[in-house]
Amino acid sequence: MDKTIVPLGELNALFPTHRFCRRGKTPYGRSFRAESLLSLIERLSLEETPDRLSEAALAGVAELAKADYALWASRDREKRILCYQWEYSPHHNSLQDSLLDRSFPEDKGLAGQVNCSGRSEIGEDDGIFSSEFFGTGIRKILGIPVWSERKVVVAVILLGFSDPSRSLPPEEIALFERLARQVGRFLDWSCLEKENRSLTRLYEVLSAINALIRKNPDETELLSETIRILIDHGGFTAAGFYFLEAGELRLGVHHITDRERLTHRHPLFFSLDPASPDAQSVTVRCFLSETPFFIGDLLAYYKKAGQKTREEDFAALSFRSTGVCPIFRGGQCVGVFAIVSSETNFFTPDIQELLCETARIISMALDNIDTERARRRSEERLRTLIETLPEVIFFKDGEGRWEIVNATGLRLFRLEGRSDWVGKTEEDLARCNPKFADIHRGCFLSDEEAWLQGNPHKRIEILQTGEGDSVVLEVTKIPLFEPDGTRNGLVVFGQDITQKQKDEKIRERYLRLFENASEGIVIIDEKHSIIDVNPSFTRITGYLRNEVLGKELSILNSGRQEQDFYARMWTKITRKGHWKGEIWNRKKSGEEYCEWLSVSLLEQDGQITNYLGIFSDITERKINEDRIEHLASHDALTDLPNRTIFRE
Repeated sequence: MDKTIVPLGELNALFPTHRFCRRGKTPYGRSFRAESLLSLIERLSLEETPDRLSEAALAGVAELAKADYALWASRDREKRILCYQWEYSPHHNSLQDSLLDRSFPEDKGLAGQVNCSGRSEIGEDDGIFSSEFFGTGIRKILGIPVWSERKVVVAVILLGFSDPSRSLPPEEIALFERLARQVGRFLDWSCLEKENRSLTRLYEVLSAINALIRKNPDETELLSETIRILIDHGGFTAAGFYFLEAGELRLGVHHITDRERLTHRHPLFFSLDPASPDAQSVTVRCFLSETPFFIGDLLAYYKKAGQKTREEDFAALSFRSTGVCPIFRGGQCVGVFAIVSSETNFFTPDIQELLCETARIISMALDNIDTERARRRSEERLRTLIETLPEVIFFKDGEGRWEIVNATGLRLFRLEGRSDWVGKTEEDLARCNPKFADIHRGCFLSDEEAWLQGNPHKRIEILQTGEGDSVVLEVTKIPLFEPDGTRNGLVVFGQDITQKQKDEKIRERYLRLFENASEGIVIIDEKHSIIDVNPSFTRITGYLRNEVLGKELSILNSGRQEQDFYARMWTKITRKGHWKGEIWNRKKSGEEYCEWLSVSLLEQDGQITNYLGIFSDITERKINEDRIEHLASHDALTDLPNRTIFRE
């Protein structure tokens, strides 16, 4: 800390023979009114920091008392110590290095007695650093308590005199006490004013960050703008975000006020290794405990922790106090938010709460960014799915206005490449898309029907495009309602079943043919197992459908044909794709019959899928042919072979 008192113009005006400078040679004999000093200090309390105010007050009281030396001992209520903070002497300079910033228990020495009793005390030395005082010729010391507005001793003024016979009458001591009490009041006001200014700035910071979040920034903008706001409006020396990366906390978006460009001293990362000295750092402790940490005196903290490098780095960067708050994302601590001030003990309880609230807001904003990112990914996936579906997809709002239509829907209404359909109702579209006017009006009527039913509504709609085309759609309309029953939106899902209907008609024709054919029809799979037969199959063979499903076709074998016959037949079917001829089979009753069989091979993508067999019973015809042949070669009366046989 720089102990040089910067000369103050108004204070110097009270002492025209010298300036208020620690090392100046100031002659005695110049007096001034105590009221003038109080008036000046009151004005300074509104303009200067508490440190400057206490420094000026010490110099003024010392001059009033014509003291040879003066010390200001500040009280730290939390640590229960007193610390010599300021000194003033027109003649002696040696105490500067030996006493300043030295602390001792708040109940020890002359300053401790004054602090505990709350009354002025006179002694021959300070009771703590006697040798230093006697070595400079100080033989008498007056200790004066500095009371705050809250009736608490906040500091002690020690006035040293080289003349041990220097009289200190009660009225003079009373004057000094009155001055000290007023100084304490002004210090309270100055500290309160300083704290209020800091709080005001931080409320402005919080308001600016809230305004930033309402703009829905992305992650980079959120973090960088937050740091900018803290530096520009909060008056901090440094601010930044540390995020977990490869087993350590690495400094991400940040700003460090570093006019000397001491980049080698910047705290860029903290190791999470328990054996590392960083384990004692406030940054790591905050992250691991997920609890905010505030350190009023960083240099003392790292000095006590034995981390000399950190202490030197932070001293060079003017890092005096810090606040570190955890940052959460999805319920997990992912890093910390660090703020640094160039003033010791800057983070009062109110400021701490504001910074904790800032960290909570940032965590919430990061969660919102993740939620929004997930929502956009989901929307993109849904949009991709909707766009690639061959079905027609419409999303309409509660007023029937088109909001989302996929490419299939736009092609159906010949609206590809146009965007003027967005936000239009069916009636609007009937006017701007006249070729489809009737279709749009029909859609409006079916939409209303779906709204009135209040639940998913399915129907077949035939659209005449006006270009001679007819499209058959199987349409499902799903109405959506708000909790109060008002219309929210309408989802329309339409499947083009034009070709499906054509295929269905063809299938129905083939089915009727299959069912009504006089020939027996059997369908077998690639393993020669029966998968379907028609009614004529049952009529001819006597086997019911459920009796042969899954059975091999060999169930009909009569035994008349050798295995070589069947092998040749299947070889020809495989090579040529078909075979036909006569074959003797056996009915369920055991009766043999002759059939004319045609077998065709069915393929798909080069793979055999089925075999189709169509057959008819030609037993009676076969018998008749045999009878005719017999009559032609035998005598009608004797049934003996005639000359036709001999000729053959």
